[in-house]
Amino acid sequence: MILNALAVTVVLAILGRRWLRTRLSPLAEFERELGTLRVLDRNQRIESDWGVAEVDTLASTLNSLLERIQRSVEREQRFVADAAHELRTPLTRLCGQLELASGELPAGSALHDRITAAARTSQELGRTMEILLALARNQAITGEAVDLDEVVAACVASLSPVDAARVHVRQGNEPVIVRGDELLLRLAVGNLLDNALKYSPGAVEVHTRTGADEIVVQVDDHGAGLSEADLARVRTPFVRGTNHARRVRGAGLGLALVEHVAALHRGSLGLVNTGSGTRATLQFSPWCSSTASGPD
Repeated sequence: MILNALAVTVVLAILGRRWLRTRLSPLAEFERELGTLRVLDRNQRIESDWGVAEVDTLASTLNSLLERIQRSVEREQRFVADAAHELRTPLTRLCGQLELASGELPAGSALHDRITAAARTSQELGRTMEILLALARNQAITGEAVDLDEVVAACVASLSPVDAARVHVRQGNEPVIVRGDELLLRLAVGNLLDNALKYSPGAVEVHTRTGADEIVVQVDDHGAGLSEADLARVRTPFVRGTNHARRVRGAGLGLALVEHVAALHRGSLGLVNTGSGTRATLQFSPWCSSTASGPD
């Protein structure tokens, strides 16, 4: 009887383990699907038919939560867009008025210098506002093909003649095309150029190239570089390098914006010291046609 009981117990344990594994397999697959959800993607939902009532109920509850979160984000984005429209017009008008007033005064006079400084401050305020608005955007337009060589050219063309003369652009032989939002990519590359020009006195080198499975925009300056501690923290909003915070004006938002844009495009931002300055590298997946890549 004892042997029979042991045999029955072993058989029941084996059968019970198999039954439990079968019952839990939908839960394991549900967990894997949750792990594939991307924070910055819209309209993502979880399959609601798993064959287990409890898992189906949990999936429906999570889908309802995702819908409420999406509606909340859309309301916030509409508010940000409306606020940007209300702020941008008077700020642009203020910049224009200050520039006109500066041009009407004798160069070198104290009043001319003060108004010119006020114009620069208003321009900095405008750039900071654009960065904050870009950081508030939680979705990139991934269906658009963007040529990063054209993005770099547009960023260099927007610089002053003195700064543009310091930028040396080197392009590869292959096209550097990604799927993305051209405005955000211009803001990202423009901020890398702005940082390099502000924090280094010499030439700034920009190199675009295509690798086996990546597109790269690389910006090298020849400044003092960043400490190892600063390399890890300067991506945080409103944090600046300790060596430059007192010497160069800024809000500490540029690299936070660049990393945000890279994440929206499923890319990355790398920062390293080269020994003769700082190298910032933007890496993206190369563009491919919809027939080759499938639906986004």
